[in-house]
Amino acid sequence: MVAATRSLLALLLCQVLLGGAAGLMPEVGRRRFSEPGRAASAAQRPEDLLSEFELRLLHMFGLKRRPSPGKDVVIPPYMLDLYRLHAGQQLGQPPALGYPLERAASRANTVRSFHHEEVLEELPETSGKTARRFFFNLTSIPNEESITSAELQIFRKQVHGAFENNSSYHHRINIYEIIKPATATSKDPVTRLLDTR
Repeated sequence: MVAATRSLLALLLCQVLLGGAAGLMPEVGRRRFSEPGRAASAAQRPEDLLSEFELRLLHMFGLKRRPSPGKDVVIPPYMLDLYRLHAGQQLGQPPALGYPLERAASRANTVRSFHHEEVLEELPETSGKTARRFFFNLTSIPNEESITSAELQIFRKQVHGAFENNSSYHHRINIYEIIKPATATSKDPVTRLLDTR
């Protein structure tokens, strides 16, 4: 994988030097590499060049400033496995739940993870069955991006003593899109069923 990474970097460098990806490279940097005689007399300092390059990258990713994650951020094991797969690191153990990471990762150029909002969880009474609702706020996705696929991964502790033929240990999962949230006049939101398992 290291050889593949080096090859990719060499191709990327050639692409930038030949102007194929010139939009990412700051104007001063383009002039610096395109005119060999002027390379020594470049007026811009390396720090300025790096800050301009950083601004272009932030703009490309739709960010206004460099992200500053908190110290107590919890990263789901699935996301770590996915990162290690793309970074070329060997996984020390099988991926989370043995999920085929290559298949999921090959269809997307951006992967986001959302945790449910515990404040909005409910336990409605439904004919003696325990029901649990989880809400995910997806409003942080930029408007210019479109969702091409989504996954819901649920992790729970193993129930000891569960038998295959005992229906009390079976779960049904319905996934809804909330079209219109609940209001004071209507207690239930307007939803659309997306999938059932």
